[in-house]
Amino acid sequence: MRSPGQARAGNGRRQFTLADITALDQTVKVAKEVRLVIIDPVAAFMGRTDDHRNSEVRALLAPLADLAERYNLTVVLITHLNKNGAGRSLARVMGSVAYTAAARSAWAVVKDRLDPTRRLFLPIKANLAPEPSGLAFTIDRQTMRVVWEPDPIHLHADEALTEPQGEQDQARDELKRARAFLREFLGDRPTRAVDIFRRADKLQLSERTIRRAKGAERIDSFKSDDGWMWQLPPGDPEAKPPAPPCPDDAGAGP
Repeated sequence: MRSPGQARAGNGRRQFTLADITALDQTVKVAKEVRLVIIDPVAAFMGRTDDHRNSEVRALLAPLADLAERYNLTVVLITHLNKNGAGRSLARVMGSVAYTAAARSAWAVVKDRLDPTRRLFLPIKANLAPEPSGLAFTIDRQTMRVVWEPDPIHLHADEALTEPQGEQDQARDELKRARAFLREFLGDRPTRAVDIFRRADKLQLSERTIRRAKGAERIDSFKSDDGWMWQLPPGDPEAKPPAPPCPDDAGAGP
């Protein structure tokens, strides 16, 4: 659904704001079967409301929440994070804390510090269900499409936004080691994920690091009769023959 764009003011028109809830209501009613309304960025549609004052923001958002409930639709408010590197992610949302307080769930899109081409979609708040896991995605530079990774990201936005510098350096080194391990271990044929994690554990590489390396290497995954399989992208020039199994893996299955 397109934004109402402008609201009438006498004989002229002016920029639509969230105070024009009646205009939005009419637009949803006329369009019919609307399921999603996106306000992007929300600060551009606050009008004369001071978005740093909790009471004013709550008063403006309450009718919007009522509209969402009345029409059974989802409203997504998009804003930015401030540059304060300390504190919880809830405090990093620009403007009033009423934005996240009034929302049923809040999410952050964060650049992966270990892979600048990768983005993490992580939970900040979720009060309708147990805390969900996050997701990761990249942008295909040829088609400009979002490519989601199939594996969940078990990371909260607080951790992604406040990771100490020393840990960043260590994690970056671990990722580099994990990427090299995956290229050597996978070789040129599909390999069971369970075998990958078993071997990585022997090398003291965590599951989280291995999954990050998987995304960085654009490794494909698919389900087979033997479980989840990982494979380097077809035609990868750096693919090598698979490493021989270590003796300890002899009873680990096919």
